[in-house]
Amino acid sequence: MTYLLLLINRILKLYCFCALCSADPAMPLPWCTRNVLPTLVLGKGRSNMNLKPPSYTDHVTGVILSGGKNSRMGGRNKAFIEFEGERLIDRSVRLFQSLFDEVILITNSPQEYLDLGVALVTDIYQNKGALGGIHAGLFHATNEKVFFAACDMPFLNEALIKHMIDLSAEFDILVPQSPDGLQPLHAIYSRKCLPVIEKLFSQDRLKIIGFYPGYTIHKITADTLIQFDPEWRMFSNLNSLEEMGKIVPENNG
Repeated sequence: MTYLLLLINRILKLYCFCALCSADPAMPLPWCTRNVLPTLVLGKGRSNMNLKPPSYTDHVTGVILSGGKNSRMGGRNKAFIEFEGERLIDRSVRLFQSLFDEVILITNSPQEYLDLGVALVTDIYQNKGALGGIHAGLFHATNEKVFFAACDMPFLNEALIKHMIDLSAEFDILVPQSPDGLQPLHAIYSRKCLPVIEKLFSQDRLKIIGFYPGYTIHKITADTLIQFDPEWRMFSNLNSLEEMGKIVPENNG
């Protein structure tokens, strides 16, 4: 019975995708893989019925950003790089599902992620970079506050994310400020930010921190951050083949 339900889920997803694409290949609104039967799939083909453990919060949505062009990775999809025995995207999804009741993955190639058991949506405003992904996540989230992280961050710190969630009710924006500067792709944003982001799009201004002015912001200082990760690995990401070689040595070269 479980296998049959999973098969029906996959067929419905593919049918919706084909229908949408044939009607309008550039259609920007939520792709049908916002999971037709979202309660039936978890991870790689496992039934989700009464098996998903309780999440840390049901009032913050977790969004994984996986919409980059991977130009500095030779076209290789960073999400599928293996690290410590699992793909980066599986690592992120596993953590997010333990933290958030609602998990959304932003991608412009949703057909590659059908096995993950999370809602898949594409950018509403195309070619707007990471800010376009943030906008899509805020737009589709059912909660007022949304935590964002990129898919290529192998050392996401669960305790830090929980700390940010605990503070989220008091601010429109929570963003870590490490010695390297602000970390806008490891942050919590309010849906209140949507109108300003859309205004920035109309002006072709795509810098993420460009929508920060005017909102209540809490910057998590280095003194606090170092308590969670003294080695400062929590914001490391794989933006290039060189960085991948440092973090995943066996893939170097």
